[in-house]
Amino acid sequence: MNVELTENILFRRFCYLGSFEAVCVHKRNKDVEVELYYPKLKEICEKLNDKIVLQILKSVLVGKKLVRRDEPLFAFATYLSSEVDIKWKTTLRTSIAELITADEDLFTFVKYSFLIQKLNGRKIFSTTHRKAIAFWYRQQTQESLNNMWFHHRKYCGFTHSVLIKLCNVTDDEFRSYKIFFKSSADINKETADSDNQVLYPENIMLMAKLRTTRNPEEAAEIIQKANFSYENIPSTFLQHTEVLQVLLKSMPYIELIKCLATLIRNKDVKYKPSIKICKELLENKKLIHQYDIHPIMLLIELDKSGFLKDVDKEESKIDFIKTDFIKTIYRKSFGANQATGLRIHITISLNKLNRSRKILYLKNLTEYDAAIAIAFGFFKTEHNVDVCYYGENALQLETLRWTKDMNIEDATKFCRKINRIKVKQPLIAPITHALQAKNTYDLFLVIVPTGALSNPKNKSDFLMSRLNAYRQKRNERAKYVLLDLHKRKKSMQYSETHVENILEICGVNMHSVDVINNFALNRFQ
Repeated sequence: MNVELTENILFRRFCYLGSFEAVCVHKRNKDVEVELYYPKLKEICEKLNDKIVLQILKSVLVGKKLVRRDEPLFAFATYLSSEVDIKWKTTLRTSIAELITADEDLFTFVKYSFLIQKLNGRKIFSTTHRKAIAFWYRQQTQESLNNMWFHHRKYCGFTHSVLIKLCNVTDDEFRSYKIFFKSSADINKETADSDNQVLYPENIMLMAKLRTTRNPEEAAEIIQKANFSYENIPSTFLQHTEVLQVLLKSMPYIELIKCLATLIRNKDVKYKPSIKICKELLENKKLIHQYDIHPIMLLIELDKSGFLKDVDKEESKIDFIKTDFIKTIYRKSFGANQATGLRIHITISLNKLNRSRKILYLKNLTEYDAAIAIAFGFFKTEHNVDVCYYGENALQLETLRWTKDMNIEDATKFCRKINRIKVKQPLIAPITHALQAKNTYDLFLVIVPTGALSNPKNKSDFLMSRLNAYRQKRNERAKYVLLDLHKRKKSMQYSETHVENILEICGVNMHSVDVINNFALNRFQ
């Protein structure tokens, strides 16, 4: 049953988790710590051939559920700097346009290429990296090059003009890239000159005007005229209600929450129609499904946007949402996100002491409400989910008798009636319970404040042996996820030689559910 922990498994795991252990610690700093991970990743890369790396990077970068793109792009840059067969490097280098389909990813790749070279004591890109970047530009059409200027001009500290110069392009090639050497002011001047007028595509001329204006009302008029979408707008305008109200219908779902908060804070009567539109969009279940918004994602954003109340420690309220409308969209989010088809056994801690303890880095969201949101979210969306809680007997779980016709208020009230204090939370209890149950499960999800209290020896071997027993008897694909709501570091030591099919997630954030699903669906091990 034990699978050896090979280099390709470690490479894929790093692309998804940013870690060589099956431990996900949510990073507040976006950048990968190059000095920490480069030596080990380089060592792994030098044991992998081009076909394996290309297949992994394609599957990871093309997938829609990747939490962060930094790690696989850093891994790509690392492979090109490793001491491998030059033919293997050429395969990866000439596949860059397949792997990197947007210039944001190109700039991220360039950033890590630069940092790797700096770590190696060199000041500029390697020949391999430079050739890869030049090859990427040569694969772009003129229309796509124009669109790159249109969307933005700078990312990760780089510009297209700087990269093109570094790539030593020919004069003929330079003509295709000349748009990148024009500022918005240059384009405005050239199009306004009646004697020597230069014609550009209309959307580029309008974007040039948008970038140079400082008047929010004029910006809103340009956006309406050009029908620009949310992702095209310079960030300086996104704090202005005049601009936000014309962008509503092109906003991603989570951005609508932020926009509603901004519009409400403005308190100007002229924005009431926009608030109404925003509310209608937020209530749209099809939009929730399209963006695959799990209720915990919505709850975290509601906290960040100021829609959650600060619940007093001595009270046992469930009414932690400030407005009836926000309460309605939160209720509607359950069952609206996309199902995975997984058969899930969920165990949560209903310790009364967790009702007032806040999630780290958030103002008002408690660990208790977060645990219920995650569990009830899976329960409402997936067809085969059983939810249990730790009872008074350490190894005996009790079934949480939720029903599909309950809403989140009903589910929370049901949990509040269960008063448990200082309950033991053995991590093997869910597996023991499942071995006695009729149903078969693909995933064990255990949501506790901290896994360390449940595993005093801080080792994974006993938990792995129990999971292996279940895999042998019931389901050889079963996996186990431990979600530590309060921890910011792993609670136990994991095997360095074998795949254990156990994942520990430290803390909860917007991407926690995506990480759980990626692991359970075997996208990484």
